[in-house]
Amino acid sequence: MESRKKKSGLQRPLIGAILFALAVLPVVYPHPFAITLLVFIGIYIIVCTGLSLIFGYAGQLSLTQAAFYGIGAYTSAILTTRYGVSFWLALAAASALPGLIAWALGAPILRLRHFYLAMATLAFSEIVLVFFIQEVDITGGPTGITHVPAPEVFGYKLDTTTKYYYLVWLLAVAVVGFSYNLIRSKYGRALRAIAENEVAASAMGVNVPAMMSIMFVLSAVFAGLGGSLYAHYVSFVSPDTFSVSLSIMLVIMVAIGGVNSLWGAVFGAVFVTVLPSMLGAYRQYAMLVYGVVLVLALMFMPNGITGLFQDAAHWIGRRRAASKDEVKEPAG
Repeated sequence: MESRKKKSGLQRPLIGAILFALAVLPVVYPHPFAITLLVFIGIYIIVCTGLSLIFGYAGQLSLTQAAFYGIGAYTSAILTTRYGVSFWLALAAASALPGLIAWALGAPILRLRHFYLAMATLAFSEIVLVFFIQEVDITGGPTGITHVPAPEVFGYKLDTTTKYYYLVWLLAVAVVGFSYNLIRSKYGRALRAIAENEVAASAMGVNVPAMMSIMFVLSAVFAGLGGSLYAHYVSFVSPDTFSVSLSIMLVIMVAIGGVNSLWGAVFGAVFVTVLPSMLGAYRQYAMLVYGVVLVLALMFMPNGITGLFQDAAHWIGRRRAASKDEVKEPAG
């Protein structure tokens, strides 16, 4: 209990500093490229947070995030461009539809585990991608849908990168905050029990199918939300964006960041989004670098980037405790 309080006490100033930095960054450093990167990082954090719930905490690998991301993007694009629906209603629908599909899909598919679940979710993603390509009357086919409008808030159009940045990060913080509180609740404890030993968790009274279904639906809702934000930011959607390689990249984000913490979704999204720009002229090798980094992370950093920070914090804590003990010892 005391260690949890200490951990919470250490996290609050850090979270406060991060929120303050996010609020003032576009003002003190209004570089368009940097703000654009941060918009995409915020969107990926939303999507990866959902994946972290099902993959990191429930221990089940799902490759449906790209499909639900695409469903959210297309739903929002179709409703706003063809039917004149407001952004906020489209955003709600884009979040709800993937959730409903996940609820219906979860009944048969979540009976599978590990490799079989990954293959089943991969097959679903491929089916959705084929739908995006072939159903030209609905999705626009390979050419997609253009002129997706920028959102408006009380008549104020979010038509610049800086304006959109604040919308994305407001929702990203809300999603992470909601998920953080969820993980700290009885649902989080149930998820950890399922990941450690499903049979034992069931024997302890955990409704395993219901918990898995809830997390699967939440991951789909967050992916749909991210997809809607993506569509209205780039004002264009096409099937190429939502291929299986995106699902794999999202898994890499969570794995590199650390599957055992929501911070992993944050650190992983930052690393994988920023890496191509760091590679410069060699950015075409980004997927190769992702693979190498993932292998190295699995070998030497099983808890990802988050684990490194946690280990560093523990080491600093031990050093401080040792220093205090030395001071307390009487001289001579």
